[in-house]
Amino acid sequence: MHISLHAIFSFLAGLIISLNFKGEVSWLFILIFVLAGIIMDIDHFFYFRIRYGKKWYKKTIEDFKGKRHHFYPSHTIEFLILTGILVYFYKPLIFIWLAFVLHLFLDFLIHITPYAGYSWLKYYSLIYYFLT
Repeated sequence: MHISLHAIFSFLAGLIISLNFKGEVSWLFILIFVLAGIIMDIDHFFYFRIRYGKKWYKKTIEDFKGKRHHFYPSHTIEFLILTGILVYFYKPLIFIWLAFVLHLFLDFLIHITPYAGYSWLKYYSLIYYFLT
């Protein structure tokens, strides 16, 4: 999913959670929620930068247009479990974790349709990716 759509959905979810949690709009909370929803895609940058070197930007655009999917560590269920464990020990991280969950859910919805069977599963599980 394009980063601008992640920003829009994160903004809307942050607004809804802010209103329900605080009873009023907290722009700082919404900003944190949006940034967390966007920063999760930093592994895309690392993947393309490492793989393609100086031509990373051009290859990123070509790959995005081709709607190819790759393995990104922060887009796995194990990443959510690990960050969920951190939330257990430091409760304020729950909102950042919720932004991560929303991000992964949106990517999941977009990527599940083009893949038949369970071939898409390897992109969302670190263990499954290395076992297949």
